[in-house]
Amino acid sequence: MEKDFDLIICDTYGHFAKKSVGKFSSVKKRDEYIRDIAVKLEEAKKLLKKGKESGNAIVGADAFSFTSLGENVFGRDNTKRYLVWNKNKEVSKGYTKDLVFFAWAVGGKGWIYNLKEGLSFFKGEYFEDGEQYQDAESVCRDIVRTFSNEGGKVLVVTDHKGSIIKDVVESEKREYVQLDEVLEHGVK
Repeated sequence: MEKDFDLIICDTYGHFAKKSVGKFSSVKKRDEYIRDIAVKLEEAKKLLKKGKESGNAIVGADAFSFTSLGENVFGRDNTKRYLVWNKNKEVSKGYTKDLVFFAWAVGGKGWIYNLKEGLSFFKGEYFEDGEQYQDAESVCRDIVRTFSNEGGKVLVVTDHKGSIIKDVVESEKREYVQLDEVLEHGVK
């Protein structure tokens, strides 16, 4: 397997799909699910680009999984921050169920990072865009553009039914690859 992926996307809870994972029937089931995802991320991490422009990982996380899926897999120094997406509700105090979190981790000291034109820094927040809340496609598209290069490869760890990730990745002129394919057949 070649280590040449610009970006890993792990949509742990299916926020880029028509139907999210939903609630677990027990804490034990949730913890088993998180452990399974962490094992897949360990495999995916081995495939990230290294060097001056190391690859990035965007991992769906919450309070129960941020450490398990971010810091435990990528290391504390390589887990940069939470990205926050407010799906469709104004938040004035505290958190709502409509906030979605992604851990941003990197594969090394330097990393691919493409700021939008006119911006001098990236806040890591996807709230309102003008008068509307950002939809899943615009958030996914921004993540792909920011954390990968045109012509690069994007490795997807989880692919839930109705996911928009493949369409977004390919429309942004990146190569979409599923981790299960790589583990079964290797990288072309």
